[in-house]
Amino acid sequence: MLIFDQLRKSEPQLRALSLLVLAGVSTLLAGLWHVQVISAKQFQANLDSQSYRTIRVPAVRGQIFDRNGRALAANRASFTVNIYLEDLRHLFRPEFERLKALKETELGHKLTRAERSPLEPLARFNVINNAAQQVAQVIQRPIALESDKVNRHWLARRALPMPIAENLTPAEVARFAEAPFDHPGINLDSQPRRHYPYKETAAHILGYLMVDRGVDEEIESEFDYRMPGVQGGGTGVESVFDRYLRGDPGGKSVLVDHIGYRRNETMDQEPSPGDDLHLTIDLDIQQLAERELAKVSPHVRGAVVVMNPRNGDILALVSAPAFDPNRFPSVSTEYWNYNNDPERAAFRCRATQDNFPPGSIFKIVVALACLEKGTLNPRQIYDNKGYIMVGRRFKDTAPPGPYDFRRAFIKSSNSYFIHHGLEARVRAIIEMGDRFFLGQPTKIPTWQDYAGNFPKLENIWPGKWFDGDTANLCIGQGPIDMTPLQAAVMTSAVANGGTVYWPRLVERIAPHESRAGRKGRFNPPGRVRGRLDVRPENLRLVTSAMLADVGDSDGTGTRAAVPGMRIGGKTGTAEIKERGVVVDKKTWFVSFGQYPGEAQPRYVVVVLVESGGSGGKTSAPVAGAIYRSLYERDKPALRASVAGERPL
Repeated sequence: MLIFDQLRKSEPQLRALSLLVLAGVSTLLAGLWHVQVISAKQFQANLDSQSYRTIRVPAVRGQIFDRNGRALAANRASFTVNIYLEDLRHLFRPEFERLKALKETELGHKLTRAERSPLEPLARFNVINNAAQQVAQVIQRPIALESDKVNRHWLARRALPMPIAENLTPAEVARFAEAPFDHPGINLDSQPRRHYPYKETAAHILGYLMVDRGVDEEIESEFDYRMPGVQGGGTGVESVFDRYLRGDPGGKSVLVDHIGYRRNETMDQEPSPGDDLHLTIDLDIQQLAERELAKVSPHVRGAVVVMNPRNGDILALVSAPAFDPNRFPSVSTEYWNYNNDPERAAFRCRATQDNFPPGSIFKIVVALACLEKGTLNPRQIYDNKGYIMVGRRFKDTAPPGPYDFRRAFIKSSNSYFIHHGLEARVRAIIEMGDRFFLGQPTKIPTWQDYAGNFPKLENIWPGKWFDGDTANLCIGQGPIDMTPLQAAVMTSAVANGGTVYWPRLVERIAPHESRAGRKGRFNPPGRVRGRLDVRPENLRLVTSAMLADVGDSDGTGTRAAVPGMRIGGKTGTAEIKERGVVVDKKTWFVSFGQYPGEAQPRYVVVVLVESGGSGGKTSAPVAGAIYRSLYERDKPALRASVAGERPL
């Protein structure tokens, strides 16, 4: 002990300090020896039991825009209170001991292993629920946790945060931020959430999001976990174009211990935002059509389609009643059941997903078939007796009297069209309907596209098809139905001179601005599906009759007339019968709108109303109101065009 010999005995404080330093060094050496020798096997076992888990981090979803760049589906910050279970586990054992002591007191003996087993999940739930109730008290929102869900999260996803309160309001966020918490592991996290700023507007086109849908299995196989709340498209363009909208997920690695708790985490790859979707829909026209249809009645059920007949672009696609996609994916059972009621059926797109008997609007097809066949002379007079006998009595809604083609069309004489349809034969009518692609889907990208029903030539043979069936077909009843979108395609082909276009809903897919160099996808307008190949004079006869149906005082579509526009239309009222009794009516109005001086119509408007009075009284006024608003909107451009300032 040389150092102590060198210290003078008169300096006891220095000797004490030396002893203290020596004791400290000895303690450190002993601890090091214990860690490296005694506990080496234990630390090695813990290290072997730790492992990394890769977690899929969803990307910010791409936006959906109308044709003018207005966002129909965007993203906004959504705040969620999460609990991290690893920060609460030190409380599990005390709670378990408390429950165990209570149970032993109640039973009067020490618990067996079987009796202790149920107390462990109960203890965990109590701790987590106590923390959740503290949050509920602070944010002033009830939080009800389910023990089964908590236990499943602990067993399978304990390395991930568990959400207990989602979509906090600004007031709730402020209350949370200001309040201190006794419990650790309670965090307020922010993530982007889908937001539909116009609520029910274009809801059936856009669709809604669901949890854990539309995930690419190849991408998903690279990850052990997904962050809670991964969303994908459920219906509409949100679903069809989900692979573009959702972007590329990022990934992070989480080190978990042998119990499954998180130790630390690192972000390996940042997520890449999704592509944006640009539709052909015009928000102004969409909202206009929705408002006018809603005026029919407070609980109207129907559809409106507004299309550009020159290229097939869909400018508005309305189905009523509608729903609010903002309520998804955490939609309540009450809201779902209310809108899913068979009578209301708000989640069905009536414009593309429901088939309706066309009634008298099908007389457009019958007229073209008879004119092309040469069995109908438009000047020849037919004596309408108020009915026609074809196996049974077919009543005519038009009054008795002499009818040429023009008068029969605008008065919608059943007898006239049945008579000439029988002369042309059913084969000619079906072949003409095939040129319009009736009974075939339009392939609109919403996954809500029904083909409708239309007779096939191979099924027309004696003993199976009768003249009475042909008579029903001539007036749009019997074995035929179609969607309002199919009716719009049909009307467009007549209005534009005989070209059947594929309806276009999506204009382009544009990469997010952060994805420099990535090419977008453009869907060109005016994709031709087929041509009617009918004589131009026959088309002119039909379009002239449609103009008379609206413009003449005797027409059934006069309520759609708008000064300053040339509007042609055809009304239709299809009766739904049960046991020979009319129980409902589907009322139609198909039309085109043209401005003076234009070579072709600019708009096609189709209106379908369930349980209406008649096509002329119920549906035509809706179309007329839409045309009036369109005219007011286009008036400045029309005046400029007339003045030579710029072309339309």
